[in-house]
Formats: sequence, C-alpha cells, structure tokens
Amino acid sequence: MKFYSIRELRANTTDIQNTLSKEGKALITNNGKPFAVMVPVNEENLEEVIDAIQQVEFTLFFNEMRNRAEKVGYLTEAEIEAEIADARKQRTATRRS
Repeated sequence: MKFYSIRELRANTTDIQNTLSKEGKALITNNGKPFAVMVPVNEENLEEVIDAIQQVEFTLFFNEMRNRAEKVGYLTEAEIEAEIADARKQRTATRRS
C-alpha cells in the first residue's frame, strides 16, 4: 500500500487515482500519522464497500467495548444495552449522511 500526505493528495490527485486503480488502496497521512484509507469504488460495488466499512467500524467498536470491559472487570446488562443502542444510533446517523 502506498502512503500519501494530504498535501500530496491535493497536488497529485491523478497519480493517486492511478495508484488506486492499480493497487486497490492507499493510505493518506496527516503530519506523518495515518489519517484515512482510500479504496476505489464504482456504481456496482458502492453499497457493498459501504457495508464492509460499517462492518469494520462495528468490529472496532465491539473490540473497544470488550477492552473497556476487561479493564473494569464487567459491564452490567444495562451498560451493554446502552452501548448497543449508542452504536445503532451512530450507524443510523452514518447511513443518513
């Protein structure tokens, strides 16, 4: 995967577009730190890509919740339900955007 700074993204959009076509993904950095991952999409795979991204977001959220639970020792059923409700709210808001 190739890395590009935000400055390079502005200046070399065509080059990055070609990289995405050839390599399938690129990492964008901001001040040397990871900022975003770019993947190519088209009309046929747009919904599938969005669904895959949402699945990754859910997995990251779930892992974060699991790590917090390990630190605290447990979550009550009410806390678990609140976390799930919050995740669903965020997911619905993301879909509407």
